Amino acid sequence: MCLEGCCRHHPGVPVFHDALKGWSCCSRRSTDFTEFLNIPGCTNGRHSNEKPPEPEKKPAAEVNCPEVFFFIFSKRPLCHFPTNYKKYKSVCNKVRNETRNLQRDEQRQVACQCKENPKVFWKYINSKRKVHEHIGDLKSEDEYGNVVLASTNSEKAEMLGKFFESVFVKENDCFT
Repeated sequence: MCLEGCCRHHPGVPVFHDALKGWSCCSRRSTDFTEFLNIPGCTNGRHSNEKPPEPEKKPAAEVNCPEVFFFIFSKRPLCHFPTNYKKYKSVCNKVRNETRNLQRDEQRQVACQCKENPKVFWKYINSKRKVHEHIGDLKSEDEYGNVVLASTNSEKAEMLGKFFESVFVKENDCFT
């Protein structure tokens, strides 16, 4: 902790991504350039009039796009960027491989059991559908104020029909 000659600054580098501007060392971002310049520093340190060394720049051919995207969205300091990216990709690959293996094993089990037990096959097929046909029980009040519970499909259809009928407005045909 410095008492004399303290300076509040950003140890990271500026990050410009689409319309957002910010610093790699902190998570605050801004769309306005003046706000970006006025973001208070996130680190205290001794003030120095010497210019820091320029960061080493890679030629454009060596820049790996996924690494750049990871850096932009990870909000980590630049010095930790390559090792974190490698660990991140390693974990992603392990998870993807494990997920694929589990899915393949499940499909093999279904294929082996489908002759003897077709319910297993249809349960698997229905689990892959995007649309689910289940509508829960509906509660409503009748004209006397009693709570009515609709549990069968015909009761649900009738209840929903009455509701839509009550909110539907029939306009007069002015142009006929």
